[in-house]
Amino acid sequence: MAKSEVKIRKQLLDEAILHRHRNYASLLKQYERDKKRKWTKRFIIYSFIVAMMVTLLLLILSYWMVKLEHDREKKQPKASFAKITNAACRPITFAASASSAARCSYW
Repeated sequence: MAKSEVKIRKQLLDEAILHRHRNYASLLKQYERDKKRKWTKRFIIYSFIVAMMVTLLLLILSYWMVKLEHDREKKQPKASFAKITNAACRPITFAASASSAARCSYW
C-alpha cells in the first residue's frame, strides 16, 4: 500500500466523519420524511392550480354561452302572445262550454 492510500484511508476513518454518520439511520428517515413532505406539498399546490384553472375555464365558457344565447335572443324577432292566440281560444274551465273549445285551433 502506498503512502497516499494510507492517508486517504485515514481521512475516511476520521473521527468527525464517523461522528457525522453515526446517526445515519435517523438522518435517512428525516430525509425520507422531508422528501414525502415536499412531494405532498407540490401535489397539493399543483392540484390547487389545476382546480383554479378548470374553474376559470368553466366560468369563461359559461359566460360565453350565456352571452351567445343572449345575442341569439336579440337577433330573433319576438312573437307576441296576442298574435299566437285569438280571443276565442282561452283555457277551458269547468264553467266554460264545450263549444268554445271546439273553435280553438290547438284542440
